[in-house]
Amino acid sequence: MLLGIPASTASRCIRCLETQLGVKLFDRHRHRVRPTTASNAFLKPVRRIRHELKTVLINAKTVARGESGALNFGLYVSPSSGHLRMAICEYQRAFPNIDVQYVEGERQLMERLNTGSIDVATVAGHFRSGMNDVVPLWSEKVLMAMAATHQQGDVDVGRSAQRTDPAWPVISVLSSATI
Repeated sequence: MLLGIPASTASRCIRCLETQLGVKLFDRHRHRVRPTTASNAFLKPVRRIRHELKTVLINAKTVARGESGALNFGLYVSPSSGHLRMAICEYQRAFPNIDVQYVEGERQLMERLNTGSIDVATVAGHFRSGMNDVVPLWSEKVLMAMAATHQQGDVDVGRSAQRTDPAWPVISVLSSATI
């Protein structure tokens, strides 16, 4: 057995590949097989491509887990101080490989949230939206909204918003988001 398959199957696959390439990859002798110069020229870039593909898959998995990528954060209120600033700083410490981009002071944040140009919108005061999940974060009347169609729109954060740690609700919403 070779690579978990019978040697005869591997040999047939290699011969098929040689036919497709129009190049002899191995010199076959009675009791041994040796790679040709063409084989070495063929395998060197194949190994590099295999390594790059492995890297791409690892990167895709870290993005899917929310460990890297980008988060576009729409802000109607300034994060210069207070609970929101603490929450954002804590999020960035917890997820240093996520590039957080800010869009500030726009009244069209909910529109941008609905179109997907931002991932999260933070607005002040009382706010209702039929298309988004809106969660009050603390008594300062700062609310966070996420499109109901967003991958993490079904995350139940209602109870977490009542916690006394002001950074926890934002971290729990954002850390579970697929970026």
